[in-house]
Amino acid sequence: MRKPVTDKLAWSVAFVALLALAALAGYAHRGELSRTNPSTRGTDDNPVAVSKNPMPTADIEATSRSDAALAAPSPQEPFFVDPLPPPGTVIADVFDALYERAQRGDARAACWLGRSLKRCAKAKAQMESATELIDISAKMNEPNDSLVKNIARFEQFGHALDAGCSGLGDEQFDMAFAFEMQAARAIPMLRLHTVLDPGLDPRMFIRDLEHWTEYKRVALPWLEQAAANGEPAALITLARIFGDHRRVVRLYPPFRIRDDAKFVLYSDLMARYGIRFDAAQHDLDAARARLTTDAQAEVLEQTDALYLPEREKLSTEQVQEKLRESLDVRADPAQCDAPAG
Repeated sequence: MRKPVTDKLAWSVAFVALLALAALAGYAHRGELSRTNPSTRGTDDNPVAVSKNPMPTADIEATSRSDAALAAPSPQEPFFVDPLPPPGTVIADVFDALYERAQRGDARAACWLGRSLKRCAKAKAQMESATELIDISAKMNEPNDSLVKNIARFEQFGHALDAGCSGLGDEQFDMAFAFEMQAARAIPMLRLHTVLDPGLDPRMFIRDLEHWTEYKRVALPWLEQAAANGEPAALITLARIFGDHRRVVRLYPPFRIRDDAKFVLYSDLMARYGIRFDAAQHDLDAARARLTTDAQAEVLEQTDALYLPEREKLSTEQVQEKLRESLDVRADPAQCDAPAG
């Protein structure tokens, strides 16, 4: 049964607002994580890319470990020198070759595939949303301006992302998260992006529950790692996680943990680095007032320990550029060529 027009209009407005806030879009992943054609020969060092279980065996075994242990760098993977495809490559043309490379433990190939498939899934979702709104507008005598603008935005965003996406389907799109996680475990520099923009569809939460469980285990420790390196996006996100108590969560990670001390800690670190982001700090004074004198002293001590004075303070423009980099949806080979850790 088709939903009422008003409900769909409300949904579309909320969705566009989300795009404006974080350049994120919904995903159109369907089906289970599987591929029947490529070989499923795995190795002890690389169970992720070849597993048909949405939650790889290695991570099932990791369930009982602490978050801190999960945050630790993965063992060094073999170094691969094979080049990655240049921008604009038709992904379907190189999918099988890169899939085999990822099976052999090539984290760079897994990174390129994960980001490429996620981008194409977003493009597909945008075009489907535009089509749905076009169907709605066709039933109206005079579609309102906001609906017409939303259709144009969805189409524009979809076309901006769909380069090289022809020939792919939901089966491949559903592999994005497993590839991303394989790459992020081997290349720590990729972890922040994976947390802020995972290849998961919140509309398919029940279907992808094991993936979401895996994501939640690593999201916080990986953010804390990045924050310890002074990454603006990680600091802002942690302040939001610990200090934003609104029930509706539209940005990643999709969870909140009420903790005044950590909220103040990451907000104060933001201030030391010259980072101002009011949306993540709107209740800071009240949170600080709720802390005891001893708790405030402990937060100050932790702030001093984490602060890296050698890092220069960032201008507003530099912070914005850092945020854009952290949320970049392109599969740039240079991003996947970061040294493994």
